[in-house]
Amino acid sequence: MIKGKVKGAKNGALLNLMDVAKLDSESSRPYNTSGPLSKLTTDLFKRDNMKSTPPCSLSPEVPSVVQYEAALNRLGGDEELFKAFINIFDADAPVLMAAMSDQMQDNDAAGLVKSAHALRGLMSNFGANECCQTALQIENLAQQGDLSEVEIHFSNLKDHFGVLACELRQYL
Repeated sequence: MIKGKVKGAKNGALLNLMDVAKLDSESSRPYNTSGPLSKLTTDLFKRDNMKSTPPCSLSPEVPSVVQYEAALNRLGGDEELFKAFINIFDADAPVLMAAMSDQMQDNDAAGLVKSAHALRGLMSNFGANECCQTALQIENLAQQGDLSEVEIHFSNLKDHFGVLACELRQYL
């Protein structure tokens, strides 16, 4: 269990952070993002023609997905905490995307619900509403056990994910 308070965090923001922190339930230690899990994630993204680090060449026509001021306000104006959330997103979101890809292939609706929900929580920290809406559609379809349309939404989510990840790196 995480003890203490994060400087500047509102209760909701801290709860989102804790939900997706990927803590080892037995030892309460964060997982190692440079270990075998990271390699597995990279391999899964290659398989799906995805990159864990999307190229950052956004054209001016692409609207911003990050609501920076609103996100910063929710974090009490703490820019360092905002950057910490970006680092958590950068470490956890590719893992969740890879898990969702596997869960779709395995017809694992229950797993897909959990992964889509966790990813939605990560993205909501940045006010990425369209990204969150797409993840919610996947979550709802999986909750209903209807995986027939999930592939289309997941393709859209990959696009949104790439734009969001690229945009977030500009704040580091």
